[in-house]
Amino acid sequence: MIFMLSPKSGSNPRMVNLFLLECVLVPFIITLALCLINFYVHKLNKYIRFSLGGIVLLILSIYCLYLPQKICIETLLFSEIVSLGFYFYKNKSLEKYIYIIHSSVFLCGLILGLCNFKYIKFFHETKYGDFYEKHYVPVDSANINLKSNPNNLILVSLESFEKNFADRAFYKRSMLEPLENIELRGFSFSNYENGYNQTPTTPSMFATMMGIPSTATKKIFTHRLRLKDHCFNNVKALGDVLKSSGYKTISIQGSDSRFQGVDVFEKNHGIDERIDARYIQKNYPQYKEINSWGFSDKTVFSIAKDKLKTTASPFFLYIRTVDTHEKDIPKTNINYGFNNILKNTIYNTAKETADFVGWALNQEFAKNTTIVLIGDHLRSGVFFEVPEKRFVYNLFINSKIEPLNINKRFSQIDLFPSILEAIGFEVPGHRLGIGTSIFSKEKTLIEKYSKENLEILIDMPNKLYEQLWK
Repeated sequence: MIFMLSPKSGSNPRMVNLFLLECVLVPFIITLALCLINFYVHKLNKYIRFSLGGIVLLILSIYCLYLPQKICIETLLFSEIVSLGFYFYKNKSLEKYIYIIHSSVFLCGLILGLCNFKYIKFFHETKYGDFYEKHYVPVDSANINLKSNPNNLILVSLESFEKNFADRAFYKRSMLEPLENIELRGFSFSNYENGYNQTPTTPSMFATMMGIPSTATKKIFTHRLRLKDHCFNNVKALGDVLKSSGYKTISIQGSDSRFQGVDVFEKNHGIDERIDARYIQKNYPQYKEINSWGFSDKTVFSIAKDKLKTTASPFFLYIRTVDTHEKDIPKTNINYGFNNILKNTIYNTAKETADFVGWALNQEFAKNTTIVLIGDHLRSGVFFEVPEKRFVYNLFINSKIEPLNINKRFSQIDLFPSILEAIGFEVPGHRLGIGTSIFSKEKTLIEKYSKENLEILIDMPNKLYEQLWK
């Protein structure tokens, strides 16, 4: 179902092929198989036919329940309608009860599958919680104070970057070795965790920028974005705050920003200039190496340098890398001595990032610029061994405020107020959205409730939350 609801704009060919395979070809094969089965067994004893039909429907229902992202419920329903229609064409004398029972088995699987997606729970649960009423702090009522001479902000979101990639005890060699000298110029927090419904990449970006998670709607929010030319009008994000404070706001990414509605979000939340794969192709003809997802991180950082040379302060530059995404992204062909191509790619992106940050720190604007490097989330999928405890990468350079406790537990939603305080804004109460500044003494919601209990509270239907996403 997520295939049907996500916009196809900006998707790479692999995702389109995956859709055709799993949501068209597989259901077609299932439909054909059921038709053939019905054709050859129509002369069998009706009780045998009934048993075979029930088994088939039960298998499909279980498939729908446990693999909801592998095949669309609608296509399964289509398969059943066609096959049952053919079945009854050949067996007009069958009792209507067989149809009722067979359909009931499938509908049970359908309902369970929807519950697994949390659609029914989210949209039809009558019992609303008051979690957001208690904890949500909108920007408009937060009375954010702009201190004199706030810093510029360079925010680099590193795709699937983990802090433990530097663990020599586990990996024998650090994949983040190129960043070690840069890390001496700043500090990092130890316990940056994946927040509930704050992953993968796009929900992570929304949580970072707005301080709220995507909750149950993360399965469908991208579809809603494409239906409108506006989104989240009741929420102000990091870009809104900085633009209203006089910042020039720029975002750069090598992929197509139409993917999952990123372009719509940025357009409506304070990003003045948006550079993505389409823009690069049109305006930077010197960059010719493009892959199925777009341009490499090396190209993105090169363009970022060009923009910074001509951009006056104050500015907010938001960079998103993509090379270290999962296996569908072309990887580096440079061998850094690792026995895994993804490890070589992580090392390469660390090197490209370190080169860019090193360059930025040698520019005139550096003394008035805070640089924040953040992983967007933990790596999904297993492409090499990982330690039991894993944390997302983060690094703050030239922050205007020092941390009180680098061991605070936090997630993506806590970055919104934290970044503002790092560049010199005063956030009364140290909270925005439902996030808490990690520079403060205040407990983050993960620390206050525990991660497990927080998931339950966030997942509960909430009227205020529903209004925020309109």
